[in-house]
Amino acid sequence: MPKRRQKLAPASVEAIAQRLIVFRRAIGLTTIQICHRLGASPTGSTWTNYEMAIRRISLDHALRLRDEFGLTLEWIYCGEEFARIEPDMKAKLLEHGGNPLPVFVTSKRDGLRL
Repeated sequence: MPKRRQKLAPASVEAIAQRLIVFRRAIGLTTIQICHRLGASPTGSTWTNYEMAIRRISLDHALRLRDEFGLTLEWIYCGEEFARIEPDMKAKLLEHGGNPLPVFVTSKRDGLRL
């Protein structure tokens, strides 16, 4: 029997992680490259922690994403305000699975699912 997928709260650390994964893939950077752009850990561990839902992205890093890439804080933290993201970035996000609809997981044990 297939596992039921549970809906994540849009502001949960897991849902934020999903959006950050889609974003990084959309711009074609590695975790090391995105950390360099944010002024974070040179090993990429900061971004990896965000993508693995170990830590919620810091406000400072979210503001850098807003300033440098045109994302909105509402989209990063809540999955809202997709309409206010710049058209070029919105197209890249949609191309890489960044649909503004809610994200799902099969179970906490199975981890995140794209």
